[in-house]
Amino acid sequence: MKNKTSKLLSILLALVMVVGLMPLGQVAYAAGDELNNVVVSSDGVVTWDDFPGATQYMYIINNNSGGWWHSTTMDLKELCADYHLAAGNITLEISAGDSSNKEISKRSTVTWYNPTDYTVVSSYHVTTQPTGGSTTIGSDFDITFATDFTPKQVELYRGDTVGSGVFETTVGNTSGKVPKRTIEGTVSFHLKFTTETDEVIYSDVFSVTWGNYVITKQPTGGTVKIGEAFDISYATDVAPKAVKLYRGDVVGSGVFECELGATSGKVPERTLASTVAFYLGFEDDYGNVVYSDVFSITWENYSVTKQPTGGTDKPTLPQTGDESNVGLWIALMALSMVGFVGVASVGKKRRVQGRHSR
Repeated sequence: MKNKTSKLLSILLALVMVVGLMPLGQVAYAAGDELNNVVVSSDGVVTWDDFPGATQYMYIINNNSGGWWHSTTMDLKELCADYHLAAGNITLEISAGDSSNKEISKRSTVTWYNPTDYTVVSSYHVTTQPTGGSTTIGSDFDITFATDFTPKQVELYRGDTVGSGVFETTVGNTSGKVPKRTIEGTVSFHLKFTTETDEVIYSDVFSVTWGNYVITKQPTGGTVKIGEAFDISYATDVAPKAVKLYRGDVVGSGVFECELGATSGKVPERTLASTVAFYLGFEDDYGNVVYSDVFSITWENYSVTKQPTGGTDKPTLPQTGDESNVGLWIALMALSMVGFVGVASVGKKRRVQGRHSR
């Protein structure tokens, strides 16, 4: 019995020492604990201590509607306005949650009396709702909207549940820009309008899709002679940061060849007759790549378009290198022969006449 008592005292002493060694102000949470210091003020502002491991907080109002909250402060007046609740007691249940939307604490409950009837239809309206659309990665998205009042402030929230989104930025009274994204995806947003009397009006939810470049003109292959480069042209809807040529017929696993221009370039020459497949990679400022279709280029040998023909060659006179006029020499020779014949005739005639005179 004495040994059992000693062991029990040792265990208790060890527990006391562990608790004593914990830093002051730090609370040891066990799985399933409630939130600490959940307090609601007279004007409906609820606060609580941050819960270890929590990335968001789930709330349920009047055992009916609810959602996820991303801070440790909540204004019940805004919730009453969002859900158009009548005047009266408001019950709020709240618990900690993780990034997978799983509750990791027990639910804490507070009650507050709402003095305002929010079932009355507001006299303020969004007359032109913002609309979503598509844009390229790295680009802002322009939105326009209109109200029948002049807002004191217009805020953009990310999320598909009106009233419980994540604040993004403040925009103008009639237009603004949804901040750019650097990866592909579709994101939901809504606007929060605050009136001069601090009444809150929300827009409808709209979505914006960020996508990669769109290739508006694909490169095409063809045929070229061995030893010659091949010219290609192409186009995208946004000027790329870089255009790279890859060799291969499986997009994304080819061999890098060279960089090309934004809209055109030359596929390097080949020295052997062959057909080679290529594709292009268009890169943006954020490391995203869009690939073109595969195209093929054939390098071929030269072809003989006119064959040589045989025949009999005519004999040609040997060339002496004398380029003077031959006709002139022939004419002079003829005149010389005429003169020689004339002189010979005259001489013969005189000889004949001399014999007769004797």
